Amino acid sequence: MSLTHLHLLVNHVPIIGSAIAVVLLAWALLARSRELQRAGLLLVVVCGLAGFVAKQTGEEAEEQIESLPWAQKELIHEHEEAADKATIVMLIAGIAGAVALVRMRKEGAARAETIATTLVAAAGFALMAWTGFEGGHIRHEEIRPGFVLPASAEHDD
Repeated sequence: MSLTHLHLLVNHVPIIGSAIAVVLLAWALLARSRELQRAGLLLVVVCGLAGFVAKQTGEEAEEQIESLPWAQKELIHEHEEAADKATIVMLIAGIAGAVALVRMRKEGAARAETIATTLVAAAGFALMAWTGFEGGHIRHEEIRPGFVLPASAEHDD
């Protein structure tokens, strides 16, 4: 397995995981559940780390594919630019989640930190989802704006 394979595997974790974490944290805050709060915060930390790994392996993936005949440098660049922003926000969310977990352990309450983590994780999810969308354009022309199904691929039913 190459770093490109690892990139394709791990890049889904911060997208799907942060969406689940935001829902879990919102539910935890509404239900005042420490167990759900702890689980959501831990998931945000995992997503922050996975976002970092996705960014690092993305550099290698870019190196491997940029000289291939089908590679469009402008699409790769857009994906990389989105990843830069998303990774920073997801790392901030992960750090905020870790701080909230430590505070919960020491003081038993971290509601303000959990609210802040939830908001940053929601922003991280949005940016990670956009990054994934931009990344999808690299190999999936069918999701690019203006794509028209070729006549030979249409089915007569």
